[in-house]
Amino acid sequence: MHRTSPSNEHLLKQSTPPINYLTPQQYTPSPLQQQQPQIPQRGIMRPTSRQEAYATNEFSRELPRPQSTIPSMHSPRAQFQQMPPTFYPYSPQISLPKTASSRIEAPIIDRRSIIRRKVPGPLLLGLSALQIIIGIVTLLIGAFNASTYKCMIEPNIPVYLIISGILLIASGVARIFFWLSSDSLTTGRRRGNNSGDGSHVCEYLIEGSILFCIVVIVILGCFWVYGASRYMQNQRYMFEWHYCNPTVYWTAWWSVTLHLAFFALLFLAVVILLVYGALLG
Repeated sequence: MHRTSPSNEHLLKQSTPPINYLTPQQYTPSPLQQQQPQIPQRGIMRPTSRQEAYATNEFSRELPRPQSTIPSMHSPRAQFQQMPPTFYPYSPQISLPKTASSRIEAPIIDRRSIIRRKVPGPLLLGLSALQIIIGIVTLLIGAFNASTYKCMIEPNIPVYLIISGILLIASGVARIFFWLSSDSLTTGRRRGNNSGDGSHVCEYLIEGSILFCIVVIVILGCFWVYGASRYMQNQRYMFEWHYCNPTVYWTAWWSVTLHLAFFALLFLAVVILLVYGALLG
């Protein structure tokens, strides 16, 4: 039996406990490490640098911050501080509802004013008076030659002259009357009297009816006058069935031709106005 000296017995004793590497060891932090703030870890994996920065930022938010009453001009919070909403006074223009009479009279007043600015009143009155004179002459020629023997090739030519003369006279008289009465109506509206608001509807109805009748009689006159032009003769006794008084026939011919020329110019003016308005729009 081997004996050892008592002075060497402490060397034979095991100073450190055996470590089992197969089982996890319980780690106890030191008191100094316990005083330091612990960074919270997310999950089992070790946090990356971005996660550590995020955890540090979360931890720094939980710490109390000193409240400053005077914000710094260079701080990002002062630069992006939300300004209070600004309310501007808004007063919309309230338009009163227009009545039917005001809708009707507004374009008529504008049309009258435009015509008076572009064309002087005496010129329009003179043209209307000339139209009345032409209508009277046409009516008289047709009335004095209304017999069948005056125009046997087409007895309706004197009828055309009579009807067209009456319509020309009615159109000229109506235009002069409405033109003169428009001054009194405009003055009454300025004074607050709206008694003549419905007269413009009447005016357009009368003028439209007369114009429609003129168009119809001119279309009939084209068949009567131009249809008889090939067979019309001035010698009564030699060509009795093809005879027509030259004054009656040529008056009707010029009347139909001038009406057609007027309608063509009117249609051309309407087309030009529509094209001009479309280009402006």
